Amino acid sequence: MKYIFKIFLLIVLSSYISCNNKKNDDDIQEKKTISLFYLTGNIETVSKLSCDYFYNNTEIKNESADTIIISLKDFKRIENFSNNSKLITKNSECDVRMILQLENNQICIGESSCITNIYDKKIQTDLSNIYLIKKLSGYFNYFSEEELKNDETIKKYGIPNNYNYIRNSSLLEKNEGVKIIFTYN
Repeated sequence: MKYIFKIFLLIVLSSYISCNNKKNDDDIQEKKTISLFYLTGNIETVSKLSCDYFYNNTEIKNESADTIIISLKDFKRIENFSNNSKLITKNSECDVRMILQLENNQICIGESSCITNIYDKKIQTDLSNIYLIKKLSGYFNYFSEEELKNDETIKKYGIPNNYNYIRNSSLLEKNEGVKIIFTYN
């Protein structure tokens, strides 16, 4: 009788453990990521670059990316900025230097901190979020302190404490662009 009880107890315990360790597909959620591509430094172009140019550029899509882990708070802030940006109906004169992509939403940031969507429609400027994105991605590191004095976000918030000029450094490859994937911990 003790033998049967032990087997029964073993079966019940095994079932309990296996049921608790098994995860439902509903319980498993893939972490969201934010993709960011930007041009490094003051790159001269013949004409203004549109958001559509960045979005449809196969070289950018195929570029290898570095992953940067940021806080959940910063991730949610960037996500909210991307998803809830206010569209201004007029066309933009934005000379794009950066594209931010989150799921099916794309916004671009230009030289003078202008923001546009892929249809070249202007989006209301939000300097605090532009500064956060540039700071977290290392964007400022490709400009000298002298060049940064012209950046609208630097004028308002100052040079970030993680600034480390690398434009003339051996750390910089010959690429004129950087692709980043933001994820959170």
